[in-house]
Amino acid sequence: METQKNTYFALSDCSWEVISDSTYNQDGFWFHTLEIFERTRSYRIAAKCITKNKISVQAIFHDYDCKGLEESSKLSTEIFNSLKHLL
Repeated sequence: METQKNTYFALSDCSWEVISDSTYNQDGFWFHTLEIFERTRSYRIAAKCITKNKISVQAIFHDYDCKGLEESSKLSTEIFNSLKHLL
C-alpha cells in the first residue's frame, strides 16, 4: 500500500491527510489498512489488504463526496469486513 499512498501524495493539487496507516495480526489474519482524506475536496480513500496463509484480498474504497469521516468509515468498514469470508 506504500505505492498507492505515494501515488496519491504525488498529486500536486491535493493535500492529503493520513487518518490511519497500520499493519496488525488478528485471529490468524494479517491486515494492512490505509485511510487518507483530502479535506478541501471532501474526498476520502480507505484501503485494506487482508492476508491469510498465501492468499491476499485487497479493496480500495473511494468516497468522492465524503460528508463526514465517521459515516464514510462505517460504510467502508462494512465492505472491508466482508472480505475475510473470501479467504
